Amino acid sequence: TFRDRLWYSMLGSCLARSGPAFIKWGQWASTRSDMFPDTLCAALTELHADAPAHSWRITQRTVEESLCIPRGRLLEVFQSFEREPVASGS
Repeated sequence: TFRDRLWYSMLGSCLARSGPAFIKWGQWASTRSDMFPDTLCAALTELHADAPAHSWRITQRTVEESLCIPRGRLLEVFQSFEREPVASGS
């Protein structure tokens, strides 16, 4: 059906782009085959391994705001700061 082939996949993509709370909900929903169709759960399972990473700009801004570092000065405060994430989590 259209729902199985396309709609569930589109739903997973929309959740992934909508932010961490929606990703977490999709991850939870993927484990609840007692509440949702198996094909939906299978589509949402992608959110466990393929959750999108955010950009370096977002990381830099978040760390600067959290530590009260003036905007754009993160690399002046830390001797080194990896721009590439080791992993992503939710």
